Amino acid sequence: MAVSLSELRGLGYETAVDFQGAVRTALLARWSGASVVYGDIQPRENAASMWYTRQVMTTGVHVFNRRLRWQKP
Repeated sequence: MAVSLSELRGLGYETAVDFQGAVRTALLARWSGASVVYGDIQPRENAASMWYTRQVMTTGVHVFNRRLRWQKP
């Protein structure tokens, strides 16, 4: 696991997005080394929000549509 995490950090991500809203996925996004981590303002697991650097309001929108909104045009 430690080797995989250091390989992940070595890829040099600038931004990560947590679509799941779980603590595990929020931590993985943060451990990626990305300086910006986006997550839902109301994540599925409240503790996940501790690991986000920016939060986005997405209530009432399907996760697939949320992803499309976050993409650059």
